[in-house]
Amino acid sequence: MQFHAGLPTAGTQGKPLPHAHPGGTERAANAEPPGLVVARLEGIVDSLVQDSLAASSQRAYQVAQRSYVAFFDSLGIPALPATEQLLLLYVAHLSQRVCHTTARSYLSAVRHMHRSQGLPDPLKQTNRLDLALKGLKRRKPRAEDTWLPITPLTLSIIGQSLVRHFDLYDRLLVWAACCLGFFAFMRSGELTVPAGVPFDPEVHLTPMDVAVDCQQNPTTLRIRLKVSKTDQS
Repeated sequence: MQFHAGLPTAGTQGKPLPHAHPGGTERAANAEPPGLVVARLEGIVDSLVQDSLAASSQRAYQVAQRSYVAFFDSLGIPALPATEQLLLLYVAHLSQRVCHTTARSYLSAVRHMHRSQGLPDPLKQTNRLDLALKGLKRRKPRAEDTWLPITPLTLSIIGQSLVRHFDLYDRLLVWAACCLGFFAFMRSGELTVPAGVPFDPEVHLTPMDVAVDCQQNPTTLRIRLKVSKTDQS
């Protein structure tokens, strides 16, 4: 019998011996149980699905989804899966207090809740629901604007009030933020960290995101926005 370097020695029946894997026994002993593997991967799936929405959209959808579930809980009707008739009842409920655009955004949140749980899209082939939304649009085309515009006079009043409530450093800091937001037409979420949201340097403004053309007598201020309302989905 001839032997070749690098090949396993033949066994008694002329069959090659199985390859030995260094540490194979240890890996088998320490292998994660299949049930835990599946549970861990399902957690990753849930996280990926959740991250399909921007953080601000997640918060808005959660408000709408709680409203949807609470409405049907009050009626003793299962909220999922939704039928067109159930959605019509919900739109009728919403029509008493919100406008057409808000109702549509709430329905988008309901659709996302279905899709994230592997249920069919409840807004497909809903002709009667579409007609009801058109009717709501005629009745309430848009919500009444309750936010007052920030005018130069309003900005001046804000600046004067800072003197009474802040020390010099904080006053200059807040005043600079107010002026930046006013003249750059920025949203508050682009300039500040929303309540209850931890600071994230990959998302929120930092000193490194602010640059001037000259340290002594700057004429240009450049602000780097990492995210904005328009690029969130």
